[in-house]
Amino acid sequence: LIVFALILLKLVISIPFLTFQPIDLDEPFSIYHAQKSLPHLISIFKTENNPPLHFILLHFWEQLFGIGALSVRSLSLLFSLLTIPILWKIAIQFINFKAAILLCLLFIFSDYHHYHGLEARTYSLLVFEYSLLLYFLMKILLSTSNTKSKYYIMVGFLNALLFYTHYIFPFIL
Repeated sequence: LIVFALILLKLVISIPFLTFQPIDLDEPFSIYHAQKSLPHLISIFKTENNPPLHFILLHFWEQLFGIGALSVRSLSLLFSLLTIPILWKIAIQFINFKAAILLCLLFIFSDYHHYHGLEARTYSLLVFEYSLLLYFLMKILLSTSNTKSKYYIMVGFLNALLFYTHYIFPFIL
């Protein structure tokens, strides 16, 4: 119930801002290229300096919901909302209840994430993937069981996803 309430809080404070600003900065680039066919989209990454994962996800999202500001930014909002249960699980499992509440509230009210996490760009996907990576790294470091191999597989998979999300990923950790 608490996680649901936190997700609802994030939703309530985010929805009005999805269309508050016009599409600007790098968003038109993402929206334009994501509308193209998949072969065209894949071909631009031979010379493009952005990795393809977010563009491909946005391509399918646009097919379903259109290219309006609310539509394309809602994908980023979705990843922000999905990050909350991951952060909760990290804090509740590895620290305590108060830390889980504090961590989620700091994330929800982060100006930086509120601004960049609602753009039709890769940033909220990147934060979501890093949250998952952090969870599995902590499972590896703090687990005493012999089932660590599944966590190593997830870490490898997430690193591949991160590589195809943003090329700066190795420098963030």
